[in-house]
Amino acid sequence: MSKIRTTEEICLLCKINKSDKKGSHYTPAGITKRVIGERDKEELYTICSHEAETSTYYGRSNLSNKDPEIRKPPHVDDYIFCTECEKRLGIIESECNNPLIVLTDALAAGKLTISKTKNGNKYYSFSSPNRNIIIIYFYSIIWRQCLQQELEIGSVFISKVFQEQLREIIHTEISKPIMEIEKSKDFENYPPLIILTTYHKGDSTTNFITPHPTPSNPQLFFIGTYINLIKHSEQASVDFETKTGFPSTLLEKDLVINFWHEGLIGIVNEGVWNNVITKLAKLETEKFLHNMATRLSIAKRLPYEDSRWQLHLCAENLKSKYPNNYVKCLQLSLEHLLR
Repeated sequence: MSKIRTTEEICLLCKINKSDKKGSHYTPAGITKRVIGERDKEELYTICSHEAETSTYYGRSNLSNKDPEIRKPPHVDDYIFCTECEKRLGIIESECNNPLIVLTDALAAGKLTISKTKNGNKYYSFSSPNRNIIIIYFYSIIWRQCLQQELEIGSVFISKVFQEQLREIIHTEISKPIMEIEKSKDFENYPPLIILTTYHKGDSTTNFITPHPTPSNPQLFFIGTYINLIKHSEQASVDFETKTGFPSTLLEKDLVINFWHEGLIGIVNEGVWNNVITKLAKLETEKFLHNMATRLSIAKRLPYEDSRWQLHLCAENLKSKYPNNYVKCLQLSLEHLLR
């Protein structure tokens, strides 16, 4: 459970002004609308594996919303930023949100020119939005996702030192006029960033809005129809592919946007994308099962392994009824076994 912040606290971005802004987004609504729906019409499923809980959020204008209480979306919080920082973040987001959606739509429709690196990795390049603006846009989301995880569940995915480095870069850059950011030569020296997407044809791909819970270098951040890989130290993970599902051949300099003169986004096929998503889903389901088994073990005074086995058997019997929702099967199994 996150600590409730007030207007008396300091803005977490500039660390100067009071945090007087309500309704700040950790991940901008504009970049997630292809995943969870338009603003106020969202449909968002959250799995909290460490607490073995799930929740569903419907926007206030979503016809499935039967709750009279107006609730904040899961990626929104009050009093984390000041009005000035929120305004400056909004300027960067307005430059990127819709163009990035247009680019993924054009890719799905086969309307983009696709090139290959020397190592055979696919990508497309673009002049607008400007490369530097795209980098600072994604830096800001990476940093905000880290901030959300730390505030809400106390998790730290990349070092506090690196997070502070990102915060300083973001605050410094967004304080400048757009044209000055665009002309800056500093971005080649900033943390290397690889931006990936896939073709997203129909409903064949799944997307998340979260940091990858497994530490790696580069670290993965799921941002709707994009996945960011940010290098946060010199030594890359030797077991990167095992941890993430992405082939290590993607970790090449030619896909790092910082080293290009214009915007660059790498493309992976949907099989690779789904492999990464499936690997993450299995990891979180395993944590979910573990925490549910622990809860059952304590409640019924059973050995942990017996509790886990009973949950598993019960859930397997429910899979035919809920074939694509094993977490729901586990939840119903726990409710049954606790009676």
